[in-house]
Amino acid sequence: MPGELGPLVDSHAHLDDGAFDEDRDAVLARAREAGIAAIVNVGYNEARWSSTAALCATYPEVYGVLGCHPHEATAWAPALLDRLRAALRGPKIVGLGEIGLDFYRDYAPHDRQRAAFAAQLDLARELALPVVIHSRAAEDEVVAMLAAAGVGRGVLHSFSGGLATARRALDLGLHLSLTGPVSYPKAEHQRDLARAIPLERLLLETDCPYLAPQPRRGRRNEPAFARFTAAAIAAARGATPAAVAAATTANAARLFALPWRRPPPRPRAARTRPESGRGWDAWRSDPIAARRGGQRRDRASRPAHPVPRTGAVTWAGLHPYSILEGRDRIVAGRAAERSPHGSARRALVERELGNGYC
Repeated sequence: MPGELGPLVDSHAHLDDGAFDEDRDAVLARAREAGIAAIVNVGYNEARWSSTAALCATYPEVYGVLGCHPHEATAWAPALLDRLRAALRGPKIVGLGEIGLDFYRDYAPHDRQRAAFAAQLDLARELALPVVIHSRAAEDEVVAMLAAAGVGRGVLHSFSGGLATARRALDLGLHLSLTGPVSYPKAEHQRDLARAIPLERLLLETDCPYLAPQPRRGRRNEPAFARFTAAAIAAARGATPAAVAAATTANAARLFALPWRRPPPRPRAARTRPESGRGWDAWRSDPIAARRGGQRRDRASRPAHPVPRTGAVTWAGLHPYSILEGRDRIVAGRAAERSPHGSARRALVERELGNGYC
C-alpha cells in the first residue's frame, strides 16, 4: 500500500509525547517506509514548544506548530504571549496551534479560554501564520470567533462537528482534517463528513498517539498509520486512495508552506530496436508496426503508386501540401489530354513532375 499511495503528510501529530520515548527513531523510520513525506508536530503548551523545536532540528521531515491549548488557558498571560511570539519565529515553525475552545472537558474557565483564543488569533494575523484549531462542544462559537477575527487560513483539526458548521468553516476558507475514527464501523457521521468536504480542502492527520484507525484500534497511533485513514476516506468517497493521498498532501503542503514537491513521473521504458536480421528489416521497412509488435507488408512488396515518380523525388520526401498540389496538377493534366491541346498540357505536367511536385 505505501508504494501505491504515494507521499503523505501527517498534518497533526504529537511525537514528543511520552508514549514515543522508547522507540521514537523506529517510529520515524516506519513513517518513512510508509511514505510519510512530512509530519507537523503540535506543541500545545510552553514545555512542548522546546520539545517540538528539538524534533524539528533532529528529523528533516518534522515541522512544528506552536500554541496554547484551551486546556492550558489558565496559564495564559501577556508574558506568555511574548514568549510564544518569539518561539513562532524559530526555524521550521509553520503554524500557530493548537488553539480554540473546549467546553467538553472544562479544564479551564470559559472566559480564560476565550481570552487566550482571541489573543492568539490576533498573533496569527500579525505573523501571517495558519492556525490549527481545537474545538470540542464549542464549534459554533469557534467559527464565530474566527469570522470576527478575520482569520480564514487554517484547519479545524480532528473535525467531528455537524455539516452546517463544516459549511460555515469552509466558507471562511478553512480546511478540515479527519482522523482514524473515520474508519470505525459505526462512525457513519465521520464518513458523511468525508463525502461532504471538498477534496481540495481536506487534510489527513493521525493526532498520534491518540485515535488509531480501525486496523490498529486500541493500540498507540503513529504517523505510519495515516495510510489506513486515507484508505477509509477514499472508500467513503468512492475514490482511489492514491487520489486522496495526492490531494491531502498537496493541501497540507500549500497550507503550511512545506518545502515538499510532487515526485517526478516515472521514466518511460526505453525503446529498443533489433540490431540485425529479420527484426531489423521489419523496423527499417515500417518502424511503427514493428514497435506495435506487428509487421505490415514491407514497402518493397507494396504495389507501385499509380503516379509516376521522377528522379529521386518520392511521396515520402514531400510536404503534404506539395503532394496535394501535385495530384491536382496530374488530374488536370490527364483531363487536358482529351482536349485539342492535350499534348501541350501533358508536356507541362511532365515538366512539373520533374520539378518535384509529386
